[in-house]
Amino acid sequence: MAENLLQAAQTRGLPVSIYRPGNIIGHSETGISQTSDFVAKMLQGCLEMSIAPDLPVKLNVVPVNQVSQAIVALSEANPPRGAAYHLVHPTPMPWSDLITVLQKRGYAIQLTSYEHWYAHLLKLTRRSPHGETHQNALLSLVSMLKNPTLVQLLLGSFSWQVHQTSQALAVLGLGEFPDCPQFLNTYLDYLTQIKFLPTPVPHGTTTKVCV
Repeated sequence: MAENLLQAAQTRGLPVSIYRPGNIIGHSETGISQTSDFVAKMLQGCLEMSIAPDLPVKLNVVPVNQVSQAIVALSEANPPRGAAYHLVHPTPMPWSDLITVLQKRGYAIQLTSYEHWYAHLLKLTRRSPHGETHQNALLSLVSMLKNPTLVQLLLGSFSWQVHQTSQALAVLGLGEFPDCPQFLNTYLDYLTQIKFLPTPVPHGTTTKVCV
């Protein structure tokens, strides 16, 4: 919808450029980030359940500082003439690899089928026999999460060509985004530090896994 409005404005003579970022997450050096976006909520909710859906999707995330730097540099160097810049990671990380990263950090989290994962989340929306309510970061999104295709799109299941953008950034002396594990661990460190995510349990400690 937003791009349609911009394209309509362009046909009326308004100079326009379009910037299409992937999922913008924490600063690549400090990890500082917001916590209300879908990726953060998905991480928090899955860790609270100790299970994550086994999705055939690649997580497309980019650090906020480098995305903003790229947008500023591109906008200053290139007059708006209808170009579209895809600020996405050239080598996105498989979702399953992110779960492996979490496991290596000490989290007792397991992959399970999407059906089983969603059924468990749905169960949390109901009161316990004693009238108690359950807590999970994803409960407010339970209706939307019924659609696994939508979840994959929100995590980054899209194919945008990055060659033109990479060339434009190279001319400006800006390199590609760093490897995902490198800045993802910094991001996870920050989320743990502010207690948005639970503290990992040291290896060798027994924890209860929700199934």
